[in-house]
Order: sequence, then C-alpha cells, then structure tokens
Amino acid sequence: MKRRMMSRVVAVLFSLALVFSMASFASAAEGDDVSETAGTITVKIGDAEESFDTFDAAMAKVRAADDSAKKVITLSAGTYTPVNGETFRINEPNTVIQGAGVDATVINTGDVSVSGQAGVLLQADGVEIRDLSVVSNNPGVSGGAIKASAIGDGVNNMPRLKGIVIENVSVSAGAGFGLNLHGVDGAVVTNVTVEKAVKASVSVALADVTFTNLTTNESGWKADIAIAYNENNQSAYYEPSSIKVNDSTLEYNVITSERSADANGGVDKVETDIPMAAIKNDNGSFIFVAEDVAAGRSYREDRRILRDYSGGCQCG
Repeated sequence: MKRRMMSRVVAVLFSLALVFSMASFASAAEGDDVSETAGTITVKIGDAEESFDTFDAAMAKVRAADDSAKKVITLSAGTYTPVNGETFRINEPNTVIQGAGVDATVINTGDVSVSGQAGVLLQADGVEIRDLSVVSNNPGVSGGAIKASAIGDGVNNMPRLKGIVIENVSVSAGAGFGLNLHGVDGAVVTNVTVEKAVKASVSVALADVTFTNLTTNESGWKADIAIAYNENNQSAYYEPSSIKVNDSTLEYNVITSERSADANGGVDKVETDIPMAAIKNDNGSFIFVAEDVAAGRSYREDRRILRDYSGGCQCG
C-alpha cells in the first residue's frame, strides 16, 4: 500500500514539474517574440515630434517637409522588418536615421531589397545613418546591406551624393557587398563593422570616402575594399575614386582597384595608415596588400588573392 501511495505521489510531482517546465518554456518563447518586435518610430522636424507605426509612414512625413529642414527618424530598440511591401529607401535630403545602438536597433530586410540595389538605400544629400545594425539576406548581386547612390540612368553622368555619414553601424549581407558607396563626395564612414559579405566587404566607385575604424570580416572575394570600374559604363565611372582608411582592422589587408591608367582622370587613389603597398598591373590597376606580401611580387603572381573574384578584374 505504502509503495503504491509513494508511486502516486512521485507521479503527481513529476506531472507538476512537467507542467511548470512547459509553462517556463512557453514564457521564454513569448519573451523571444517580444524581443524581435519593432520598437517605436518617431520623426522630429524642428521642434515638432510625432510617432508612426511604420517606416513608410515616417518617410512620408519626412518627404512632405522642406528639403533644407533637418529631419530625424528615431528607431528605438527593436527589430524592424518590411511590412506591406515597404522598403527602406531614404531619398529625402538632410535626413538622419538614428538607432539606439548596434546591439539594440536592427533593421532586418530579409529578402526584400530596394530596387535590387540594397537592404537600405541612401539616395539623397545629407543622409546620415547611425547607431544600428542592418541585416539583408538578398540586397542584390551587386548591392549592399547599405548602399549610398543616386543610381544613374546609364546615359547622363551619375550625380554624386554629398554629406553621407554612416557611423556606429554593423552590416551583414547574404549577397553582394556589406557596404556599397557608388557616387559619393566627401562621405564619412566611422566605426562600421562588416560582419558578412559574399563579394568584398566594401565596394566603392566614383567615390571620395574617409573610413575610420572600419572593421571587416571574412568575405567571398577575400578582399576588404574593392574599388570598381566599368569601361563600358562611363556615366557611372567617369572619375576615379579617392579613399582614406585610418585606424581600421581589415580581415585580409587587401584593397583592389580595377581602374586603368588610361581611364578618364587616371587611376584610383588610396591613402591608409596600414602598412600596405601596391602590386600594380601593366594597365595601372592594382591590388593593395600588406607590405610583406607585396615585396618583390607582381600583380600577375598575386592573382591568387582574387581567385574567387568575379567582378571583371583587369588582371592583365
């Protein structure tokens, strides 16, 4: 009798433990769901501040404002994903996208891209994006998790965006580049980490950019910064790029340039405080690598650096 009673007691206690365990699991799952939801979106123009439910609604408010006015869209802590077909296109001048920190505010665009170009597309002068992370599964084969570009028409010279600032940002791309800057003048990139890229971590073209405290990780091309050139699309590559890279940690210490010496304006220009040297091709294009790698080697010998590179490198 005592044994049967003890067995029943044990069975009851086991059942109660199972119930409490399942309840705890459900509670944790609900907590996970909450952490993945979007926070609040506010727009501040001058002294006026207003809250919105979607990024599209916030951008509509911003676009209705005067171009010269400073507009700040603040994304509080949370994860923001596209809803009802919206995209993250910032095409109003003097707009700041302000997050709560790279570990707090996340824009996750999933497989949604802006015109097949980017997860988040900066497309106007004076656009700044700060203190957040951007994750894009498919920003386009030559796009970027974040891309800054006016995007030309293929006929007229592409306008160069001015006043682009990307600061305290982390990016991850499941296709293309982590960061893509095409057609920018005086862009400032500070404290940016590229977590993942399928091509190079960063792509630049027709660009004047200063990188400070740039951190790159593994990429498909095994190149940190690729300076692009396409001789068949002069309207988008009509001037060389000039980049400065300071106080940065590069995964490969590799910067590539495709631009030939006979292109309009000549070769691209790279200035960095990292000990690097150029391995030059006969046509003026080059690979910048660590000095100890470059010593006594030719561009042709170091084509292995770009063995996975599929961007039309003029390797001679």
